[in-house]
Amino acid sequence: SIDLFTMGPGDDLFSRFGHAALCVTDEASPTGRCYNYGTADFSTPLPLTWDFVRGRARFWVSVQDQTRMLAFYLREDRTVYRQRLPLPSAQAAALRDALEAATAEDVRYYRYHHFHDNCTTRLRDHIDAVTGGVLRRGNETPTAQSPTFRDFARRGFAGHSQGAVALQIVAELLLGQPADQRTSRTQAQFLPEILRQDVAARLGAAPETLHQRSQPEPQSPTVYA
Repeated sequence: SIDLFTMGPGDDLFSRFGHAALCVTDEASPTGRCYNYGTADFSTPLPLTWDFVRGRARFWVSVQDQTRMLAFYLREDRTVYRQRLPLPSAQAAALRDALEAATAEDVRYYRYHHFHDNCTTRLRDHIDAVTGGVLRRGNETPTAQSPTFRDFARRGFAGHSQGAVALQIVAELLLGQPADQRTSRTQAQFLPEILRQDVAARLGAAPETLHQRSQPEPQSPTVYA
């Protein structure tokens, strides 16, 4: 079985848009083997933040036991959802194999771009590859009411500490004019909550809430036209 886990926003800046992981449970990994594309060297926060806002941060996929992964997000008091993907056995095996192949040393690293290539888009692309594009189909044309990338960025900074104000100004400048384009639904799937909604709608995988944050969520849910 393969489960999509999506985590709600946390309190620090790097977690404000949520997170996602795919976990495989089989004979080789009966407790669950989770693939996390959000791994980076967080011991150097200033250089990482600068590279992060420029879309140049070095991230990689790591693997962790499912129990340990969930324990971390529960300690962080992050809302956690699980969706079991109803894939035929051949598709599930193909997805498992693709996830494992992605951990090879020569392919596991990538340059993280918040909107176009992140921990959630990588999972979306894996799922699309084995399902014939079920998440992209009919979702690639923006509407006049669709949010822009800048709208998403401002929402992520909203309500954050005063220390993030300068970073927000820098990010606004670096985003430039391309950030003002309307996003397609597929592009918006860089957000875990949008991916969760579309996996539910397109694959019939209703989300199960494993943990609800005890404090108010750091930001309101995205409204996507």
